[in-house]
Amino acid sequence: MQNFLSRYHDRITSVLSGFDRVVFRGTLRELAHVNGLMAFLAYKRVLLTGFGQYAESMTKDIKTSVEQWAESLGRPVHS
Repeated sequence: MQNFLSRYHDRITSVLSGFDRVVFRGTLRELAHVNGLMAFLAYKRVLLTGFGQYAESMTKDIKTSVEQWAESLGRPVHS
């Protein structure tokens, strides 16, 4: 670990330490299958022909929100 830290010290802004590793995982189970996604799109009133535009718009909104949040915390954002 120390070798890794010394090698990449110029790119590392902080280090998380503990007794064991930390694993972050997640799934939006409702959207992980076709029926769930179709129900979600129906709830949002998004036609399949408009899905591409909807997905691009949501991606842009999420990216903007995350960038603003990181900026408010003084954290860098790498694209």
